[in-house]
Amino acid sequence: MKKLVIALAIIAAAAVHAAEFQWPGWNCKDVTLLQQQLELAPTEEWKITTAIVLAVAQNQPADFAAACTVIDNAITAIKPDATDTGKLWRKKQYAYCTRQWTVEAWAYCKANPSSYDVNYLLYRTPEQLGETTDSYFEAVYQTLVVGVNKPAQAGKLIKRYCTQLPKSSIPRPERFAKLQMLNDIYTAKLIEDKAAWGDVIAQIRTVMELYK
Repeated sequence: MKKLVIALAIIAAAAVHAAEFQWPGWNCKDVTLLQQQLELAPTEEWKITTAIVLAVAQNQPADFAAACTVIDNAITAIKPDATDTGKLWRKKQYAYCTRQWTVEAWAYCKANPSSYDVNYLLYRTPEQLGETTDSYFEAVYQTLVVGVNKPAQAGKLIKRYCTQLPKSSIPRPERFAKLQMLNDIYTAKLIEDKAAWGDVIAQIRTVMELYK
């Protein structure tokens, strides 16, 4: 019984601690507030996120390359065994969420592709990314090939690709080949969740019929 009481007290204390945490926002520059919230962060995920914003507030980077160094150091301080993949994702996230260094961050995305890149393509214009219409169209395709893990995002990006495909200068046989590649990649995801991915696959296959 005593152990149960202690366990319940610990759970209650953790709940109160978590309730006190207030996310200051990506653009917060209040070092004192960020330090306070870092102590209150209820999970490692929130600790890392808050630590990144705090580190940037304390060491204002001049450009994206400098920001990457600050972010890497902040992550390592909280999680020494953090993977390069995790750090990469965080650097993209910080630039995206603060709307800073968009062109440089997008160039970093292209050099280090991952599923996070879909956010840049869906919610930034080609001009904001430093892309032409043609290079943006190719970037959409390459990101889809890398793989988009969320059905809703994949569906939006595939719709964007398929809508622009008839206007592109890509030869018809190549259009079919590209769609076939996407069909192969995303059909495999039906095993994960047939209902969620069904509409995504249907989009691809409908447009494939145009180019058979």
